[in-house]
Amino acid sequence: LPFDNKSEFQVVVDMPEGAALEETGRVLDELAAAIAVLPEVTDYQIYAGTSAPINFNGLVRQYYLRSGPELGDIQVNLVDKHDRDRKSHEIAVAVRPVLAEIGRRHGASVKIVEVPPGPPVQAPLVAEVYGPFPAAQREVTAAVRKVFDATPDVVDVDDSLQSGRRRVVVSIDRQKAAMLGVNQSDAVQALTAGLGGFDATYEKRISRGQLQ
Repeated sequence: LPFDNKSEFQVVVDMPEGAALEETGRVLDELAAAIAVLPEVTDYQIYAGTSAPINFNGLVRQYYLRSGPELGDIQVNLVDKHDRDRKSHEIAVAVRPVLAEIGRRHGASVKIVEVPPGPPVQAPLVAEVYGPFPAAQREVTAAVRKVFDATPDVVDVDDSLQSGRRRVVVSIDRQKAAMLGVNQSDAVQALTAGLGGFDATYEKRISRGQLQ
């Protein structure tokens, strides 16, 4: 189908697995700064760690299921098509290299998603790899991705492979802990707070008017 001239496009960001929400937010801010200089942009909304409101593409691509500290979206709105010289596709093509370079610097996958002129699809080109052994799946997927990367006019290539991550196992010496008067549950709670945080208490703010 030919490209349409829409009043919006979306930037979908996948940071490396395990990235903190604050890191994702900083990358989204940097991407948004590059978008804000476009004369056709009226406004944008940033969503870090969660999905943007459901849109036409999201009906098929299930963007509403995107949730996690390493995920983010930027919803970009453009001026009316009668008030600009460039079509929405031309704007997306022009800004893509800048956004892709920012993504490369941070190890992130950055995709510009345009509203399709017809029914939404998973992607213009999709390759599905099946096999009984995970190692072979990863090898074939990497080979297929290289073909996509080397193909002219193919952009925003991504895959669903999960990167490996280190696993740290903490073993508590119960005898030594007991001698020091440390309960095992207290040690677990301390580790949980240090790695993931918890709500220690709640703060209530009182305005000056309420004090009077």
